[in-house]
Amino acid sequence: MQIGNGRRARTFLRGTPEFAANGLLILASSVVANAGSFALYFVGSRHLDQRAYGDFYALVTATALAGALTTSASLVISKTTAELRSQALAASLGGFTMWCRRAALAVAAAVFAIGCAAIVPISNYLHLVSPAEALPWALATSITMAVPAYRGILQGCEDFVPLSISFALEGVGRGVLGSVAILCGYGVVGALVAQGVAALLTWSYVAAVVRKRFAGAPPATFAPDARFFHTLLATGAALVATASLASLDVLFAKHYLGARDAAVYGVVAFCGRVVILLGTFVPLLTIPKVAAALGPGRSPLPVLAQALAATGAVGLVALVPFVAFPHLVVRFFAGSGYSDAAQYVLLYGGIGVLLSLTNAVTAYQLATHRFRFIVPLAAAACIEAGAIAAWHDSIATILAVALACNALALIASAFGIATSGRTAPATP
Repeated sequence: MQIGNGRRARTFLRGTPEFAANGLLILASSVVANAGSFALYFVGSRHLDQRAYGDFYALVTATALAGALTTSASLVISKTTAELRSQALAASLGGFTMWCRRAALAVAAAVFAIGCAAIVPISNYLHLVSPAEALPWALATSITMAVPAYRGILQGCEDFVPLSISFALEGVGRGVLGSVAILCGYGVVGALVAQGVAALLTWSYVAAVVRKRFAGAPPATFAPDARFFHTLLATGAALVATASLASLDVLFAKHYLGARDAAVYGVVAFCGRVVILLGTFVPLLTIPKVAAALGPGRSPLPVLAQALAATGAVGLVALVPFVAFPHLVVRFFAGSGYSDAAQYVLLYGGIGVLLSLTNAVTAYQLATHRFRFIVPLAAAACIEAGAIAAWHDSIATILAVALACNALALIASAFGIATSGRTAPATP
């Protein structure tokens, strides 16, 4: 037993420097991207009235929820790319990139059409100032959802430098263009259009990098099989569940609470979302590294240990200012007009840590092609939605429900993890 434990420890330590180096690169790009988002919310919270700011944050959150579908596709694309790459199937990989491009454009067109058709219901449910805000939201969401497909290819190839640049480009572009739009008086509509433009610039950059990488690949076609679609649907269900845990509370708060409380909840959620965003680099690293470990039949458990250690460390560090000076945190992110949000930021920070850990475990489960956890995880998300629908009398009540349900979701995400083996499933 001691020999086995020593081998596992050496395996963990051997992979840690590379994991840490790539993690720091992605983390740095996330910090830059988050700085762009912060600039946008900084300007918005000070130059939009409270109802308009509530509209903007709710619509951005809805985009994140819708984006879970293509983010799930990105994880499958990353896993498939890593498997094809590990088996030196260059022709199939080149054909796979072309299939991803066509699929991403088709999804973007469908999302825009559905968003346009649902403008009135969306406006009514979220109590938007004007239904006109939902049209640029549909446009920005459709373009944003096309980006993760090519990002998944870069992730699977472990091209972390251009992947990091793409995150920074989108975040900075969104922050700069959105802030300029708000300052010029274009309000929520201008900020949403700016998000679409930033996503379009990011799509153009990532597509150019992928085209250059596979310019010399032999021509081939890619025909996804039943396993590919099974993985895609399972991954989609898992990430819709985690995205629901991260988003539905904000949308419910916008629907059930008054305009002032909804705006305050948006500020609290944004402060807590920083904790979640700082941990997003971990799943990006986990998927290809697990696939690389499974290829030669090694145990992927050291990758899980590294992922949880990194997520926990980042989360605990991020909570320090929430404990030490919550009023300063709120004033920094949203200004003095939302000082009553300070009493809630630590609670949402705890939600952020739990959700970050759930995301790390979910990425590991998906990478090992084990899907037994999806039903318990989806059940936790449904419980949160039902509980908030039943108990939503105040900000504190909604936060308490969200915290309890995210703790439940973390437990659910680990269901069946002990059965993860060393054998990689067949490449589609």
